Amino acid sequence: MHSIKPKPTAPDKAVVSHIRGEPKIPILRLGTTVTDIATGLKGMLVIMHVDMDHSCTYNFQPKGINPETGEPVESIWMVATRIKGGEIVTDEELNLPYSVLGTEVTDKGSGFTGMAISLVLHISGCVHVNVQPDTKLKATGSPPKVVNFDIRRLEGPALRKLTQAQLKKDQEERPSPASYSRPVPQASRFPSSPRR
Repeated sequence: MHSIKPKPTAPDKAVVSHIRGEPKIPILRLGTTVTDIATGLKGMLVIMHVDMDHSCTYNFQPKGINPETGEPVESIWMVATRIKGGEIVTDEELNLPYSVLGTEVTDKGSGFTGMAISLVLHISGCVHVNVQPDTKLKATGSPPKVVNFDIRRLEGPALRKLTQAQLKKDQEERPSPASYSRPVPQASRFPSSPRR
């Protein structure tokens, strides 16, 4: 008995245009005040996460302080269809390096290598890349965790190299909100000596 292979069909035009960097849903400018239609909270879009298919998810910081902690209320990740208001921005204005998605990149500092699986745009304009290594942990068989890097730390075939002058200018224009470890004061590293 012969099996009949279905004829390949053309993908949906809207899906193809979306993957090529022409989003079906408008991209919203970070730093704009918007309303979350699910909760009714007003706040600001502070981070945009762009996946390999160019779909966007936003980090929404509601306006307000948590009275128990004195810190800002927790932010919420959401898709654009959950957001009311805001200013639409074009791909040309953002000038995001979509071409790095799906390519191999290496962190110049650590040597960590993997596939660039998503972009993270911060309100400062700085772009980070989430990198997934192509390995499995021996003990568990699970893949290692995804690591987030400032794009300026990475090298790869899809990334252009910056001169020192270009790098300095880019860092001034788009400072990185890179996370850091809080230093431990020297005195707390050692047991206190008995008083005499």
